Formats: sequence, C-alpha cells, structure tokens
Amino acid sequence: MANQGILSQLTENTFKGPFTIIRSCTLDNNPIKCNCDLRWLPSMDLSRTLKRNLLGECEEPKNLHGALINELTQSDFQHCDQTA
Repeated sequence: MANQGILSQLTENTFKGPFTIIRSCTLDNNPIKCNCDLRWLPSMDLSRTLKRNLLGECEEPKNLHGALINELTQSDFQHCDQTA
C-alpha cells in the first residue's frame, strides 16, 4: 500500500472502512505516529488475515517507537482517556 515513507497517520475516517475489506496493508518505511489518534485500531475486529498482514512500525511516541502496528493493544492507549 504505502511503502514510501510519506504516510504518518492512520486516521479512523480514512482507514476504518478499508480495513474491514482488505487482506493486507504494508506500511513499512513510513513514520507512523501511534498517538491517541490511532487508539481506534486495536478496538477494531480485524480479520485474522489482515491482523497478520498489517505491516509497519510506530515511529512515535518514544514509548511505542518500533512497536509493530498489528500488535498494538488498547492498553497502549489507556493514557488517552485520562483527564488532566
């Protein structure tokens, strides 16, 4: 899909629909921001095929740098629901 280092965000409005029908998505070499805007992804019921074939790593934030996108869990985003 986007294997050229230009995609940094996976917004729910853009990707939630396609993720229900596609079988693979390669996001390698893209600086993906795994911030609170991505917390929708672990809550999606992705097909086993897509879960296995959703390839890419988090660039940011520091605590998730290098984390595989297909292995993110809701606990990685629990801080997003905390109020100041």
